[in-house]
Amino acid sequence: PEDFEKYFHDGITIKEIRMSGFINIFNAYFSLRKHLSKYESHIFLHSSFAGFIGRIALLGIKQIKLFYVPHSISLMKRDINNLIWLIYYLLELVPCLKKFEYIACSKSEYEMITKYLPFRKCNLVENAVSLNYPINKSNHDGFKVVNAALMRDQKDPILFGRIAKKTRAFDNSIRFIWIGDGENKYKNFLIESGVEVTGMLKRDSVIDYISQSDIFLSTSKYEGMPICLIEAMLCKITVIATNTRGNSDTVTHKHTGFLFNGVDEATNLIKTLKEDEARRISIENNAFKEASTRYSPERYHADIDNLM
Repeated sequence: PEDFEKYFHDGITIKEIRMSGFINIFNAYFSLRKHLSKYESHIFLHSSFAGFIGRIALLGIKQIKLFYVPHSISLMKRDINNLIWLIYYLLELVPCLKKFEYIACSKSEYEMITKYLPFRKCNLVENAVSLNYPINKSNHDGFKVVNAALMRDQKDPILFGRIAKKTRAFDNSIRFIWIGDGENKYKNFLIESGVEVTGMLKRDSVIDYISQSDIFLSTSKYEGMPICLIEAMLCKITVIATNTRGNSDTVTHKHTGFLFNGVDEATNLIKTLKEDEARRISIENNAFKEASTRYSPERYHADIDNLM
């Protein structure tokens, strides 16, 4: 976001280091090494690109306690072939020459790291979000099923479109909405399948869409621990998600949401839940209660403090 600075505490100094582009990679290496080597405390590297360069840049610097938070490590990818997966794995071994600790955001990610990278300590600290989300279903315009994500292969907009098309063949009063934008091939498929596409929206508008919907439908092929599902729970929206890594760590089937395998299961769930408001309310209350404690900032801070 343009005003991203407002999300940081006043006591935090923000320094931009460009990492995109071949030349910038080398500049980033030397910049990170120069700036981070000044500190004798804890350093947290987030996501794959900064995590890779940062760990290599800090090789040989021993006074720093280093943590790497992948937010869905590349080894969890299910949209690549075995050769590409092997390349990702070999690349991940290189920065492992540096002593550091992983912080996995979900049980699935923790299990993946400890299985394939057992020589580096891994800690499990589940994601957290702000708990101030609107609960507003009074401004309804039909029964709405939403997803909020970039249109890319990992999020599987094709599956979302197929579910929408099959569901609307039985009941065309159900509105399917994709909040976000992406590749034209996905956008066109969604529109042809009867899905409304909002394009990119500011965060407040995204939350408004979610809070005024009935079902949040995630069709992701894999996740770390998806923030969007947690946000839907805190908006008291029923969650239906693919039964895959990350989603299955966040949703307890038939208690805080529903997990599905394939178009038919998802379609049947949507049709059933539309007619059973009491079931939706029960699931939403369970999910809200669990999310309010399990994904709270206070719990997250306590987990991180225990690592320090």
